[in-house]
Amino acid sequence: MGVSYFPKELRNNPHSYAPYELLTRPEAHSNIHRWACNVGNLVFKGIHDHGGHFAAHEEPEKLAGDLRQMFGKGGPAFSVVPDKSGYD
Repeated sequence: MGVSYFPKELRNNPHSYAPYELLTRPEAHSNIHRWACNVGNLVFKGIHDHGGHFAAHEEPEKLAGDLRQMFGKGGPAFSVVPDKSGYD
């Protein structure tokens, strides 16, 4: 699982209303990490300074960048399917 945090998200996630400056502190990362690990096998997290519920529309480059980092060659989910690289 991967999470991308955008500060204007509508859902009440941990730290969903905290200013970006607080989220960039290491202790905030551990809280988000702890929450996500309880939901699933967390292998990637991205924290951004702009965007919200419609991040794919508001910040498409950032969201696509997170997906590329997570699933791209060398990323934490690159070899999610055993014996398949995803590239032919």
